[in-house]
Amino acid sequence: MPFVICDVDDVLLEMGQISHLTEASLIEPLTRHFGAAQGEGVQREFMRSIGIMRQQLGNPSSVVDDRYQDIMARMAWWQRGVTEAGYEVKIWSRHALIACALEACALPVTAAVVNDVTDHYWAFVAQHAAVYSDAAALIQELWRAHIPVHLATGSDGFLIFDEPRQTFVYDPEDAIQRKLDRLQGLYELGFQPEQISIGDPVGKPSPAFFHSALRDFSQHLGCEIDLGQTIAIGDSLTHDILPLLELGAGHGVWLQRETPAPNPELVSPHPNVDVVTQLDAQRLHALFDRLM
Repeated sequence: MPFVICDVDDVLLEMGQISHLTEASLIEPLTRHFGAAQGEGVQREFMRSIGIMRQQLGNPSSVVDDRYQDIMARMAWWQRGVTEAGYEVKIWSRHALIACALEACALPVTAAVVNDVTDHYWAFVAQHAAVYSDAAALIQELWRAHIPVHLATGSDGFLIFDEPRQTFVYDPEDAIQRKLDRLQGLYELGFQPEQISIGDPVGKPSPAFFHSALRDFSQHLGCEIDLGQTIAIGDSLTHDILPLLELGAGHGVWLQRETPAPNPELVSPHPNVDVVTQLDAQRLHALFDRLM
């Protein structure tokens, strides 16, 4: 029996354009706290950092932008309370990125501002993120064919600001629940929370995260899945697909909806990875036939 393990954001849920609109919308709470000019400065710094991070996500693991390293150093500093408790830095934490942006603009970092801005951010995402039409059609076809699907999505980096200590702390269970709360569109497709593994406390591309996702998948099905007959679908080769291939997954589907064709040097070492620009049930069935 074939199996599918699929990423969520930018694969099933349309996040690219929504993310840009969400980042632009931050001017509202920031202006409320600091006025238009300073609010625009914080928003601009936040968007600059996010842009650098997204660019790094598309780079080979051996290519690291100096600007990205600078951002990660500040993120680590603001998350001292997270790492002191034994957890990994939440790279994509909007809470910590807002703190970094406020710091860069020489503005005070307070719980009131961080919480107000990030609550606005995630409420906007939950309200506007939609399921891609091709993703909805694919999932419906997989359900009809009785092909099990499990979702493996990264952490949203929900943190709690300890203002007196000027650092963030972390509650993995709270972070998981808050991400599940924003994935309502997936429940309308027929998914249950038990079919979604979230990268808290350990996230992508750690093998530990994918081992946990595989355990969740098997537990929900009540049987061990056959990795050799499993297809991994995601929009990041290094974060969604290669870790599962290294564990024994049979094939990968690298979805590149709105980005240029990837460098052939990234794909050529991986003949069992298909690069696609949209999700196609017929193509997936053909891959299943090859794996059986």
